[in-house]
Amino acid sequence: MQALYALLFLVGVSYVHGHGFMINPMARHALWALPENQRPDNWWDRTFWDSQGVWCGDVPQDINFSNCGRCGDPPGRRDFELNAVYGHPIITGTYSAGQNIRVDLEFGAMHFGYVEFDLCPQEAENNNCFQSLILTGGSHRLRNNRQMCVPLDGTVTRREFVNVQLPAGVRCTRCTLRWTYRTSYPGPANWDPCFDHRQLAQTFRGCSNIRIN
Repeated sequence: MQALYALLFLVGVSYVHGHGFMINPMARHALWALPENQRPDNWWDRTFWDSQGVWCGDVPQDINFSNCGRCGDPPGRRDFELNAVYGHPIITGTYSAGQNIRVDLEFGAMHFGYVEFDLCPQEAENNNCFQSLILTGGSHRLRNNRQMCVPLDGTVTRREFVNVQLPAGVRCTRCTLRWTYRTSYPGPANWDPCFDHRQLAQTFRGCSNIRIN
């Protein structure tokens, strides 16, 4: 079994495109795939990114994601921040203040770890505006009401969901819902499959533009 884990780890590291993204509300970096956005000028650089590959790099022992951009850019790039080259401001979800919403995810590879969500309740993003959101359910077990643990399945594309609680009293014509996925791999004794910061981890992140009435 450990040999199988090691093989899947190597596959995941060698092919980082294909781990996951928000499909509903649709993430900014996946908007090129919508039929209404198919344009001849190819405003999305499909040769550089794909919908599931917003990978901010291997960040060992970095729980604070210091090397991960606000919306998934690796160090030195800011392509997916709002109004940047791929930070298109199209709203893909409209909700009500305090609503418990369902967020649908698509994974091309699941490598243990967890997903979590943050909200920047203002149109102008900055590094300090994001607040952690409470999770109320999902397709897998929750930890600390803030993280949904992810099992191991590196072979097929899967759809998963998370129920996310929007804060009461927050309204915005356009604000940012952010998804972060931290992988976890077997290693030290008594490792935590939901996330073990002692192990090398890959971080994936994406942002969606939403409206809260």
